[in-house]
Amino acid sequence: MKLNENEIVRDITLEDIPEIELYVDQIITLLNQYTLDKEKYLTKAMINNYSKAKIIEKIKGRKYSKAHIIIIAIINRLKQTLTINEIKLLMDKVNLNILDKDEAYILAIIEKIYQSYTDIFSQSYNDSEKLDELLLNASKENSRCEYLLIEALCLSALSQSYQQKVKNSISTEIIHK
Repeated sequence: MKLNENEIVRDITLEDIPEIELYVDQIITLLNQYTLDKEKYLTKAMINNYSKAKIIEKIKGRKYSKAHIIIIAIINRLKQTLTINEIKLLMDKVNLNILDKDEAYILAIIEKIYQSYTDIFSQSYNDSEKLDELLLNASKENSRCEYLLIEALCLSALSQSYQQKVKNSISTEIIHK
């Protein structure tokens, strides 16, 4: 999917994530299509580090499930504003709600969290009052851990959008002088 030049923040949608399992190189290709800043591209080493740090659950074999891909997309969004240690603390709490007794991801819950985030952010982009209203509703409709992740994702995306606007403003100013 081609990005619009005017877009500042772009996240993959659930519909764009295939139902089939993917190899790590395929995930990198897929998710980097949604990264506007080439300096922040996802790499194989990053995904391996997330696994070593136990931020994402181990895969079976060499392929990642749809749930793993969503979690990697979530981490990719959060790493724009949080440290890996902060993401790990958050995900450790969230994993209590999104893992079954066999330590496998519960896809329906992960999809619900991610869809809530993308819906809230797309509806409230550049409108902090609307964001507050939608987050308040989300706090009532989700567990505390799920809500914290949704809120962190929205605020991370908002932070990245402001950061990108500053960069665009500065580069425009430099070009015109």
